[in-house]
Amino acid sequence: MKNTKSQLFVCALAMLAFAMVSCQNGNRTQSTEKAIAENTPREVTSTIDLNEMEAQTIANFKDGEGEIYMKMFQDGETRIMLCTVPAGSSVGYHTHDTNMEVILVQQGTATIAFDGVEQDYSAGQVHYCPKGHGHSISNHADEDLVIYNVVSLQ
Repeated sequence: MKNTKSQLFVCALAMLAFAMVSCQNGNRTQSTEKAIAENTPREVTSTIDLNEMEAQTIANFKDGEGEIYMKMFQDGETRIMLCTVPAGSSVGYHTHDTNMEVILVQQGTATIAFDGVEQDYSAGQVHYCPKGHGHSISNHADEDLVIYNVVSLQ
């Protein structure tokens, strides 16, 4: 059951990201769909099983603190990630100059500084960082923070 929930979260996040890009780009929708289709490996259709991927350990991601553990799928237009941010670790502040990011908190509490204003997000809440804006993600809690991220070109 847990794997099914995770897969549903990833699918919902991917659909949300695609819908945001489609709404903001209007006439770019067809070219985006074509680019995704051309860059997606044939064996991958609509299911991305992050459970089958090995997590990469990344120290000081975006000049953040500590380490994060990331599983990532990318096709040239979009990155879909499952990240674990241990207690005391963070993703440093960065700006999305050419893309946007959607973050779904699955477990724990994320402290996200969006354009310099901090807000806490708990499981089930979504943060949206549009193109041209910046944010950082921190885990000040005692438990691991688990987040799904979708970064897509606009």
